[in-house]
Amino acid sequence: MGAFQKLKYSHSEVGNFSIENLEYEQNEIEFMPVDVEDAADQLVIAKWIMRSLAQKYGVNITLLPRLPPEKPEAACIFIPNS
Repeated sequence: MGAFQKLKYSHSEVGNFSIENLEYEQNEIEFMPVDVEDAADQLVIAKWIMRSLAQKYGVNITLLPRLPPEKPEAACIFIPNS
């Protein structure tokens, strides 16, 4: 089973901006609805993969909801399976 077997889509968001010499880009990853245990596993694995890739390519990554406060927000949203 692949780590992102239940991936719905991923794309760049409108939250791209520059401050001094640093470039910031906001991306969205949406997973298909799954049981809460699988959702937690997917989130942990996704964070591990993103941080591992960032380290490999020498870039910084943050999962903070908003950086800095006046820029578009990001979020980690869970929608219950109906």
